[in-house]
Amino acid sequence: MNKTNIALFCFVVIIAFFLRFFNLGTVPFVSDEFLDVNATYGHHKTGSWQAWDFNHSTPSARQNKASDERAWIYRTQISYLYNFLEPTEKNIRLVSVLWGVFTVIILYITTFIFTKNYWISFFTSFLFTFSPEAIELNRKIRMYSMFVPIFLLFSTSLYYFLQTGTQKSKKLLAQIFNFNYIFLIPTILLGALSFHLHPLTVNIFMVVFVFFITKMLKEFKNNNFINKYLVYNIAIVLSIIFSAIFLKDYFKNTIEFFGNHWNYIGHILSNYWHPLFGALFIIIGFYIILHKKRMSDKYLWIGANFFAILFAAILLWNRNVGKQYIFFAQTFGFIITSIGIYGFIEFLSHKFNSKKQVFVLGILAFIIFLPNYAYFFKKDNTYHITSKGDQPNYRNLFLYVKKNKKESDVMITRNFRNYYFSDLDIQVFDFGSE
Repeated sequence: MNKTNIALFCFVVIIAFFLRFFNLGTVPFVSDEFLDVNATYGHHKTGSWQAWDFNHSTPSARQNKASDERAWIYRTQISYLYNFLEPTEKNIRLVSVLWGVFTVIILYITTFIFTKNYWISFFTSFLFTFSPEAIELNRKIRMYSMFVPIFLLFSTSLYYFLQTGTQKSKKLLAQIFNFNYIFLIPTILLGALSFHLHPLTVNIFMVVFVFFITKMLKEFKNNNFINKYLVYNIAIVLSIIFSAIFLKDYFKNTIEFFGNHWNYIGHILSNYWHPLFGALFIIIGFYIILHKKRMSDKYLWIGANFFAILFAAILLWNRNVGKQYIFFAQTFGFIITSIGIYGFIEFLSHKFNSKKQVFVLGILAFIIFLPNYAYFFKKDNTYHITSKGDQPNYRNLFLYVKKNKKESDVMITRNFRNYYFSDLDIQVFDFGSE
């Protein structure tokens, strides 16, 4: 790692922190952020996971243990923060900001682990740094900011457990159990933590299944028809069948065959200046994985993590389409895009005599034209909102209520937004669910 690589790495980390910290408290809380605020402050005040009612300055009368305890490892960090900082929008969101910056670092390292290329690592972390969806995610109080890097680490550890066994025996039974057991405990712990943060972690089974199918087909191509990947796939299929029988209700609630969730592609491509540019470099990156890299295991794993999860989201997930749900796969999408960028720049540099100059120009072109800088010039974004935007300004709305409230008044609203009418002690008729 030379001085240029170190300088570029430090650059993206600093910029990532700035883009996530700047004007952090300007935009008021919205939607599910209130759930985290109430739960974490209640934990800070009482020591148990019971939502806080800021309106009456007491623990909430409503009982929703599952909601209050959700992703408690993430929420505990915010609860601990209240020992030092006031519960303002800026301070509460700091935990997510720090996890966002941590993701940039982890993404750079894991990309290098898989590709052994500092430029691809830089491109990947740069795309994440300027990604509008990553920035929005890292500036909200939700577990997704922690879930993304933990899933990335879990997936990396799982790959090394599955594929880096040292057993050289040609016997099928020995090959089947040829795992790198050094990574067993880290994989279990990271997998458990990832699942704790979000059940979408179970999509790793789809990743492994697609990866094993591809490996099995490669073995078939080499006339090795009885191989360990065939055994793995048979075991996975049988597991799916038994799970569908004995966990029928779970499957019914989480899986919708041939769902119409194609909007996820739009969420994936919204991180680029133009969707066609993003799609082009993803295709180029995938082509390089299939042909130039001859489907090497590490590159295949990256492709499986992105495409298996994306198409599972489109065709199988039984949930509303939300950009926060698919973003944990987007990190692998950025790696594939970066593989495409580097491959394209390298291809052009070999076509001209002045290779170094062409390479530098290619990098500058990527930096200027691929990220979605237009997001930062919108009137409504994560840094500021207007009355014409889609996001309601609950801070101003309830400030008006607090200024004009009369003693006999009651309020009809969703009570979990009570952070913005704290200490008002008004009777609230709640409606809607959390």
